[in-house]
Amino acid sequence: MLKIEVKYIAYIILAVAFAGCDTPFFSPRESYQTPFEQTDGTKSSSYEEVIDYYKDLSKEFASISFKTMEQTDNGQPLHLVIYSPDAEFNLSKYHKDRTIVFINNAIHGNEPDGVDATMLLFRNLAQNEIKLSKNVIVVTIPVYNIGGMLTGKKNSEANYNLNCDFVKADVENTLSFAKILQEVQPDIFIDNHVIDVANAPYVLSYSTSQIEKLGVFTGGYVRDALLPRLSQQLEKRQLPFQSDSLRTPFKQLTLSSHPDIPRYATGYVSLWDCMSIRINTNGQKPYKQRVEANYEMMKTLVEIADADNQYIKQVKIKQTEADNAQKEYSLEWEIDSTQYTKVDEKPLYNHFKPVQSVSIPQNYIVPKVWQRVIDRLKANGVAITEIEKDTLMNVTSYRIENFKTYTYPFEGHYLHHQTQVSPQKEKVQLYKGDYLIEVAQPAKHYLLETLEPQAPDSFFNWNFFDSVLGKEEDKPIYPIYRKE
Repeated sequence: MLKIEVKYIAYIILAVAFAGCDTPFFSPRESYQTPFEQTDGTKSSSYEEVIDYYKDLSKEFASISFKTMEQTDNGQPLHLVIYSPDAEFNLSKYHKDRTIVFINNAIHGNEPDGVDATMLLFRNLAQNEIKLSKNVIVVTIPVYNIGGMLTGKKNSEANYNLNCDFVKADVENTLSFAKILQEVQPDIFIDNHVIDVANAPYVLSYSTSQIEKLGVFTGGYVRDALLPRLSQQLEKRQLPFQSDSLRTPFKQLTLSSHPDIPRYATGYVSLWDCMSIRINTNGQKPYKQRVEANYEMMKTLVEIADADNQYIKQVKIKQTEADNAQKEYSLEWEIDSTQYTKVDEKPLYNHFKPVQSVSIPQNYIVPKVWQRVIDRLKANGVAITEIEKDTLMNVTSYRIENFKTYTYPFEGHYLHHQTQVSPQKEKVQLYKGDYLIEVAQPAKHYLLETLEPQAPDSFFNWNFFDSVLGKEEDKPIYPIYRKE
């Protein structure tokens, strides 16, 4: 509270000093130029410059908050920067009323485009150069892969690709991200990347999380409202480098072209009914063009989120009601070869149909010995109840009938796949301190994707339960139980 009051005192002093002259109330842009601007787009910001820049913004502008969060794999903490137009940074007060946009940058340490573009976005939001109502809050992790950015490498210091870690959570960054996601509870997630596309006429391409997994209401809004408006508004943008040969720097890929499984950032956040836009700047284009296009893309998304605030909130209410009424959940999807989208005159098959579904149980039971699983559930905001006394309980258990294992390691795991199970009713002994988890909660989809062993990114497939394999019995019992 004291920090905010000091800022307001500073604003009053500035207002008095500027009275009677033409100087704008907000500081001129030149006073908060980024290293990118100072070098005319030839230099990206170092990690230290990024953090110092946001600290300075938070000291100057009441609408900016700079928070130190939890740790990463290289020992430094993640940070969270929040733009809130009325200087209220307790996001729980606004989950029902404001559209919250969450931007993640540098998931790969050698991708600085979004880092620099987001610095420009927050500066211009703070200085009121982007005209919005008070309907939107913008949140960013300035640098997610801190170790990678400090070394200029793609992966983390332990050589993990952080974009594949969101379910298995081997890296400290991921557990910290999970806790941040629960605090922020975003409506729209922006995932900034860089890809190399030789001879492409565009500077930036973008796609969404899998429409079908988002549900009929949220997915319908993305397909029928968000994407058309985004495309129309981007066509009107005029960037300094546009010419007759490059009429638009933006290429809409429309939808994800692969199943959006939750090991990836966009698939992971969609488990909480969050819309995702993945932005890919083209690493073959000049850096200045890439950052400018990224900035315009994010600015347009924020403006749409602000204008569509009430509609987005209504859509989310309807989607939650539909989710609560679900009796079955689709665990696995495949390309629907009957539908496609034309991109560069070629068919892009980006529609999916479910190929494996499961009935939704009332509860899962997780014995307390599986602490690594419990730690990940807690980090993801799962409500858990401890069983108070030893008891016998009627449950459904799974027998692992078959599975395949890759012969080479992927991200530190010998990943299982094509897992097949058969359910059976039995009475099992449970003990005081084991965990009973109600499925009807905000983390419902996360629970189904991780605790159903046949799901592509289940904890079983990520080797969390390999100790039950290879014993005398040929077909082991999966040690997590369902209560129907």
